[in-house]
This record gives sequence, structure tokens and C-alpha cells, in this order.
Amino acid sequence: MSAKVVLVGLFAVVTSIVGEARAGSAVPIEFQFGGVFTSVSGTQAHQVGESFTTTVRFDPFASDAFPSSPNLGQYAFLLWNAPSFNANPFNFTLGTIRTALGSNNDTWRTDFSGDYGYALRLQFPPGTLGSDALPSTLNLSIATVAVFEADRVSTGFQLRGNITSLVIREVPEPTGLSILALMSAWLVRRVR
Repeated sequence: MSAKVVLVGLFAVVTSIVGEARAGSAVPIEFQFGGVFTSVSGTQAHQVGESFTTTVRFDPFASDAFPSSPNLGQYAFLLWNAPSFNANPFNFTLGTIRTALGSNNDTWRTDFSGDYGYALRLQFPPGTLGSDALPSTLNLSIATVAVFEADRVSTGFQLRGNITSLVIREVPEPTGLSILALMSAWLVRRVR
């Protein structure tokens, strides 16, 4: 058996594995929120009136930590990038997005508690979310509350801001495509 046949067969196997893995997985979604700081203390890196962005990346098919509750959902996010006390944003990789349906409002929220406290909270009129499932879109124009908050009590650091915009995008997972591209380049080089 020639080397070309073996290489083409190997390429076909890798292509089918990558294609099958991608077909069975969801493309992550990013919510990129834009806003304006309304209160700042304990930092020289930010000022009241300054624009900021905070981005939450999540798997739209993540499992609900409370599947038996029809009004509460809790889902792990993949990444939350948020303003910090200095010019370098924090990147949280452990945390949750929570959804709640209530008689007064529906809530979409993510937060982080530790040495620092971070929260991103949106509230909507009752019935807006429809279920406690993780939504792949949010209508910011009907939000009754849309705020970002960060603090560290021990140092006096505090950021507060109103969310004013939302960009939603799918984030392609590059690993499978990168492997495919590298295998293709290697195969072309080996065949020549």
C-alpha cells in the first residue's frame, strides 16, 4: 500500500471525527454588553461617565443545575470578561448564569463571589423569558433593570454602571477547523 493511500485514508478518518464532533456540539454564544459607569471608587483606572464592555460566553445547551424547578435555572458559563480595578479586565472561568421567573419580573443574572464581588443583572417584565431555560438572545430594549456591579469591600474598590447595549454573536470553536487545516497542509506537502 502506498504512502499516499495511507495518508488520504488518515485524512478521511480525521475529517469524519472532527465533523462528527462539531455536529454534536453547540457553538458557544457571547453576550457583549456595553455600558457607562455611574459610580467609581477605589481605582484610578476608571471614571464616572466612561464606557465599558463586559462579555459573557456560554454554551446554549448547558445543563440546568436545578432541572426540577420550573422557575429557576442555573447554568455554567464558559468565560466572563469584566472590568477590574486596573486597566486589565478580569476573566472568570468558573461561575453561573441564573434565570428566574417571577410574578414581578424575569431575571437573567451572572455573578462571582470571592475576594471580589461581581454581578451583571438584567430584569424584564414577567413572562419575557418564557421559561427558566438559558436564552440565546435577550431584548435589552424592554429590560427594566440592566446593571453591572463590582466591588472589593476591604479596599474600597467599587464600580457601578448601567448596561446600554448588547451585541450577540456565535463563537466558532477553532480547534477542529485548525486541526483540519493543518492536516490538509501536511497532506498536500507529503503528496507532492
